[in-house]
Amino acid sequence: MSESEKKKRLEYRKNRRKLLLIQSVIAIFLGLTILLTSIVYFRANTNYHVSYKEQSAIDYKVYLKPNNEYEEDYLGKDQSYIATLIDYVDISFTYVIDLDSEWANYQGSYSVDAKLTIRDNSNRKVIFTHTYPLKDKTLFEHYGNNKLLIDEQITVGYDQYNEFATNFKNIYNLEDVTCYLDVAMHVDTNGQCKEFENTDFGSCSFSLNVPLTKKTIEINMLSSIPSGREVSITCEECTNRDVFKYIALSALFLEIVVVITLLIYAYSTRNHDINYEIKIKRLVSAYKSYVQKILTEFCYDGYRVLKVETFNEMLDIRDTINSPILMSENVDKTCTKFLIPTDNNILYVFEIKVEDYDEIYADKIPTQEIVEKPVQEVGNEIEVQKLPVEAKIETVEETEENDEHHYRKGPSYNYSFLAKLHLSNEQTRDCYQEISSFVQSYGLKVNRSWNKERIQVGKKTYAILSFKGLKLVASFALNPADYQDTKYKLIDASASKKFAQVPAQMKVTSARKTNWVKELLSDMLTKDGVENKNLSVQAPKVKAKSKAKLIKESLIRVK
Repeated sequence: MSESEKKKRLEYRKNRRKLLLIQSVIAIFLGLTILLTSIVYFRANTNYHVSYKEQSAIDYKVYLKPNNEYEEDYLGKDQSYIATLIDYVDISFTYVIDLDSEWANYQGSYSVDAKLTIRDNSNRKVIFTHTYPLKDKTLFEHYGNNKLLIDEQITVGYDQYNEFATNFKNIYNLEDVTCYLDVAMHVDTNGQCKEFENTDFGSCSFSLNVPLTKKTIEINMLSSIPSGREVSITCEECTNRDVFKYIALSALFLEIVVVITLLIYAYSTRNHDINYEIKIKRLVSAYKSYVQKILTEFCYDGYRVLKVETFNEMLDIRDTINSPILMSENVDKTCTKFLIPTDNNILYVFEIKVEDYDEIYADKIPTQEIVEKPVQEVGNEIEVQKLPVEAKIETVEETEENDEHHYRKGPSYNYSFLAKLHLSNEQTRDCYQEISSFVQSYGLKVNRSWNKERIQVGKKTYAILSFKGLKLVASFALNPADYQDTKYKLIDASASKKFAQVPAQMKVTSARKTNWVKELLSDMLTKDGVENKNLSVQAPKVKAKSKAKLIKESLIRVK
């Protein structure tokens, strides 16, 4: 595959994923809108019951005039009091409404007054009454919560009202009369629903009855509501829920359109390249216990190749000869081969590949000139094969890619060690982080150059970290022959001048091999008397970065 095709394939996939993501986000947003508006619509029922609980409480303290009998400044409630010693009464009114729904909003007002009454005891009729406002009407609005609390503190001067009652009796020479003072809180509430307005919801009063006399008195508490009573009412009108119904239906229509568009787009943009990837993923996922992926290229030399038509036939062959199925994919990720080698040099091959590349990837050439290319000579005549210019150019490009010394068009890239680290997979970056943390725990420093990292003490090099492609490689200053029959499986790289001093090589591709690197380094350092300082060091995690960003940071040199 040419470089231009690779770039176009990558760009095509990127744009396709972006459009699929945008459409998916829109579909999810519309789905949430449908869900929320439907919940509101069904909860906002035009006929629903609201239960509520009312509670009222009165507390008071009777403050005394200076006297020689009582040491306290005041007396608590529910006692008998000497009227001539009372200075004032401190009263606390508390009122609570507790609804079981937050949808029933309401408003109202409350006030406090003192009503002085003089009554004839003989016929139980009222001779005189007068109301004194102690707290003007106070308005309140209550929304978005199911509890209302009113707590009001009132001070009543007892002498003022007692003196008025005594003078009234003396002026009119009244003997058999009763004088008392009712200090009351009045609460009136109403809701937004008609049913609230037509009931006694929230209309209540509770008071303190204080006798006016020169003798001893007892104060009584009165209330129009039983303490903690529970009442259920029906609300006939509530939020206009038709608005939510129309929003939900509109969102549902748009959701259907977006989902259909998403499915059509996802299916119509599945070219042969994408179909190939999906087919491979499904097959490997279904038979992962039967397939072993190999990273190196399989050598066909000495084998008689037999092509198999279906993968099920490969499974039958595997069961018959009891041999593993090997999976090998080319670098361009356009062809995957499943192989079963046998002891009698027969190689069974099943192949899945991209059938034809879409015109999306192909280089568009406006002219289709026909050139003549001789392919074979028969006698004195030459048979001519006619090829389009496009096919000829493709052949030249492939030849140039296979010749390392041939002139190449376009830029060339020089990747640094750090750039390859950023471009590698997460497992490779984690392996590097653990090795780096281990080296730093010894208090050693790592000398990093453009394409490698050198682990050394003084001038002695113990190991070098480098990359082959995007695979991390550790090269040790050890003799590979000494570790031939051990678990470490070191490769002899002494033929390369670059690794002449560190010929024992290992690819670090897993956590187990990372531990092997640490074990080898530990043995080498201990043998040379390098003390482990056991420093608690955590090397910073290396994050993945794009090629464009690495070029911008000068970690990839472009020529």
